[in-house]
Amino acid sequence: MYSLTDIDPNEKPLLNKIVNDLGSNFVMGALGGGMWEAIKGVRASPKGHRLMGGLHGFHDNTLKSASKFANWNILFATFENVSLRVRKEDDVWNRVISGVVTGGLLASRGGPREAIKSGVVTGAFMYGMEWVSKLSSFALEKAASAVKPLLSFNQVS
Repeated sequence: MYSLTDIDPNEKPLLNKIVNDLGSNFVMGALGGGMWEAIKGVRASPKGHRLMGGLHGFHDNTLKSASKFANWNILFATFENVSLRVRKEDDVWNRVISGVVTGGLLASRGGPREAIKSGVVTGAFMYGMEWVSKLSSFALEKAASAVKPLLSFNQVS
């Protein structure tokens, strides 16, 4: 049974994990968002000015994309840790609950209807991603067990 006094010494404290996630998610958002914004800038520019349009798109919008990505992920990680500590078990539902709350909270400026809709869509997306993860790990395990090792340690003299 899970107890709040049973703390794994190898587990990072919540605040350290969130700060670590903030930096890595900002960098991932900057890289992915920067490429996305550069492509959008290239496509929106007239012929002959596409390189500069891509550079302007990258320069003008990368920080916004990185901040949005980091913001979403920090909220998600926070709600996932809260859900883990409240429910006292680590399973798929913690990530689904975190997705629902994060999506709803970020869309709450649009009103309750938009918040509910966004929360449900985000929760369904997270549930789908968990299934994809489970199916891919199952397929990889099955493929790995089918591979015959080239050399076993018993054959080495």
